[in-house]
Amino acid sequence: MIVRLPGPRTLTLVSAMAALALAGCGSDEEGTTTEDLAASAPAATSFPSAKGRTLDELAADEAQLTNEIVVAPAGQVYTTGRNELGFGVFTVAQEQITDAELAIYAAPGPDGEAIGPFPAAIESLLTEPEFEAQTTSDDPDSARVVYRTGIDFDQPGEWRLLGMIRDGDRLLATRIPSAIVDDYASIPEEGEMAPPCTP
Repeated sequence: MIVRLPGPRTLTLVSAMAALALAGCGSDEEGTTTEDLAASAPAATSFPSAKGRTLDELAADEAQLTNEIVVAPAGQVYTTGRNELGFGVFTVAQEQITDAELAIYAAPGPDGEAIGPFPAAIESLLTEPEFEAQTTSDDPDSARVVYRTGIDFDQPGEWRLLGMIRDGDRLLATRIPSAIVDDYASIPEEGEMAPPCTP
């Protein structure tokens, strides 16, 4: 993937929130199919190991920091342990990048030792035209893919996040809004029964 960067502008996180919507198989008006957009996660060896460095040290040592690509999380509150994270990747012109080779790094607090890389797979959000919402079909900027990866948060608190994107033979790094991690013991794990509802 070659990223062509426009002049700096501001991008909100609103577009990325749509990335958690469920998607079926389908195609858009240009004939792009789910299979065209979906991609497996790149190999972890394609990205540098954190090797106990902070996120700032990792970015300074291994990549070129950029403010012209936004990696926008679909959520910011997580539980301790394994979590699945979703992201949208955009230019500051609010154009979605659908084919980035992306890996996420995380660190507890501003000076914690970073962990990663956690390469992200790409999942398509395209649906069959007959099931597509009118607001989506009328919006040329609606999200078409979501990037997903799993991260183990081994302690509660603020976790800083950094995204690295491979752009040809160089790496670009961009800061991501922090994840807030807590125990949230009342939230059922996958496969567990939901708590009873008391009227």
